[in-house]
Amino acid sequence: MSQPNRFAGGFLLGAVFGGILGGILGVTLSQRQAADSDQNLSGDSDDGTEGPMDNTRRGLEDKIAQLSEAIDDVQQQLRNVQPLADLNADD
Repeated sequence: MSQPNRFAGGFLLGAVFGGILGGILGVTLSQRQAADSDQNLSGDSDDGTEGPMDNTRRGLEDKIAQLSEAIDDVQQQLRNVQPLADLNADD
């Protein structure tokens, strides 16, 4: 009867110890990761190069400009097609 009690006690002690250790490691690692990501996102670089956020922003601005041009082209094409549709509806 002593063996099951030892197993249960060891299991509970291991779970408590593992939970405490995991919590401490989790908090420590998340704080380090947050500090690293804050430094990367701030764009403060000593060598004068642009950060990855600036490159991403410029790339997105270029894509938005391309989409705007495409939308304007389609709107212009639809304006040219609309009068033809009105003429065919009168027939």
